[in-house]
Amino acid sequence: MPTTSTTSFNSSSYGIGESFSSHAELRHKLPHATRIDKKYITLEREVMCHCSRPCVVKISWTCAHPGRRFYACARGHHHGGCDYFLWMDDKFTNYVSCILNDLVGTISNLLEERRSHVDVDEIVKLRAENNLLRSKVVKLSQELEASNR
Repeated sequence: MPTTSTTSFNSSSYGIGESFSSHAELRHKLPHATRIDKKYITLEREVMCHCSRPCVVKISWTCAHPGRRFYACARGHHHGGCDYFLWMDDKFTNYVSCILNDLVGTISNLLEERRSHVDVDEIVKLRAENNLLRSKVVKLSQELEASNR
């Protein structure tokens, strides 16, 4: 059964159950990712969790571990899986963590600013449309009065 200090691969090229005692040794043996989406990275040869399922690689975006990748059970503890957890990356230095947190904050602020600019642009567009409609109402009212005379 894998622990947080060792993990096993279910792969004939590495040997069934071959264990690695350090994160550095494990990372050197890992194949390249074959598919990356928003939440997970799928590996050619997968790390197996405590319930013998292939793990997924997730990315932590907590303040303590921004951008740090880890292995977790694909089903998750709350969905019939286990609580398997193993860091894939070594811990970043405090400096790198601070830089990453600042960048995440900057991106968040820029996205919010962009949303507010979109809102302002939409308001300007709606005001122009409203003014156009008001002028049409005035014109139609004048035409109606003229036809009633």
